[in-house]
Amino acid sequence: MAERNLDLNERAENNRDPHRVAPPIQFELADIKGHFDQSLDRIKNQYEVADSLKQDGKEDDCKNIWRSQIVFLEGILDFYLHEMSKYCLYKMFKGEWEKSKQYQSLKIPMKKVEEGMAAVESKEWFFGYLNERFSRDVFLSSENMRDQLNLIGVGYENVMHEAFKKDTINESKKYGDGVVQNCSNGEMQLPTN
Repeated sequence: MAERNLDLNERAENNRDPHRVAPPIQFELADIKGHFDQSLDRIKNQYEVADSLKQDGKEDDCKNIWRSQIVFLEGILDFYLHEMSKYCLYKMFKGEWEKSKQYQSLKIPMKKVEEGMAAVESKEWFFGYLNERFSRDVFLSSENMRDQLNLIGVGYENVMHEAFKKDTINESKKYGDGVVQNCSNGEMQLPTN
């Protein structure tokens, strides 16, 4: 029997063709809302599938649809917060909106500052930086959501009050904290407050 050669071959290096990275896509406000609404409609369309499965006695399959809807809802909310963050921060950067206190202390590495100073058009490098910065962030915990909404000047407490309409802003915030926390923990129950 012939002996097999188990030696390692030398690795080929420096053989990739460098490709220019496509500039990040920046959506306009109507596009961000439109993408969110379209995705929400697709998720809502799954209600019929879940109802049909439940009527056919397939309770476990129905629950799987409901769980997937929760996951998809979290995904579109996170996408929405990312895109709104980029939109709002760029408006602040261009001086078109009032800058939030958190915007004023936003840390940008010097390498990115130098890229920005060298760029003819500020939009591409700014969105490139924001995409890179936010690429690993998830804004679905109450703390992360609060930080992000305050950064973009919307105000977490205002959003919670608008979303949950309790008697006071503090009550709305407390209830909203519970909703966000329960969802980020995978619980599907609303707080009792």
